[in-house]
Amino acid sequence: MFKQNIKFLFQSHLILTTILLTLFPLVTRAWGQQTTNSPASVCPTENLLPKRRYETEKYHIYICRGDRINTLGYFVRIAKTDGHKITLPVTGNSGEIYRAEKAEITHIINPYEVTVNKRGRTIFRERVERAIAGDGNPLATGCPQGSKTFIEAETNDFFLYICGDSSPNSYVAVTRNDNEKVTAWLQNHGNQQPNQYVAVKGDLRYVLNSEVLTISSNGEVIYKERLLRVIAVAK
Repeated sequence: MFKQNIKFLFQSHLILTTILLTLFPLVTRAWGQQTTNSPASVCPTENLLPKRRYETEKYHIYICRGDRINTLGYFVRIAKTDGHKITLPVTGNSGEIYRAEKAEITHIINPYEVTVNKRGRTIFRERVERAIAGDGNPLATGCPQGSKTFIEAETNDFFLYICGDSSPNSYVAVTRNDNEKVTAWLQNHGNQQPNQYVAVKGDLRYVLNSEVLTISSNGEVIYKERLLRVIAVAK
């Protein structure tokens, strides 16, 4: 009887040990992912909390507050797949555009997109899905807060939005290089021609369809560019 009890205890201990060894890597990996993305562990030190947070399809990106060594702050990028993390000092900042450089690689983040350039050539570009300020409020992006985004589009020079309430009523263009914004009221609300929106502001006329953005001044075309991407967001 005593030998049977010892054998039972040994087998139970062996089974429990096997279960623990199986679960331990999964638990520690999950715990590691949680702590990696917590505010206290994202930035170089605990007191340098993030002042900007972004999310793209592949990454969580943070702009951390600066210190005496790097007064502009730090750029931190964490991959969603494997948690790989890079931390670079911010080397330039203009409004909501942050730049971090290391050797021949430059990372640029704004509320609309993140890009990686090598020797002046863009080698990676991804749309920002969420942009949050340090106080938890969303950063201003395309359409005004509270309005719907009906269309999102891009050219080499602009982020484009068709905005409105129950129906489209405004055109918003944001320049890629400095994030300057232009807003104009729609003239036709997309009804005169299918998938075409016409907006006028002063002498400028903006025509956006499913393929091209055309800007004219006093009847003369001053800009015409094919769309890189177009998304019908709301109906």
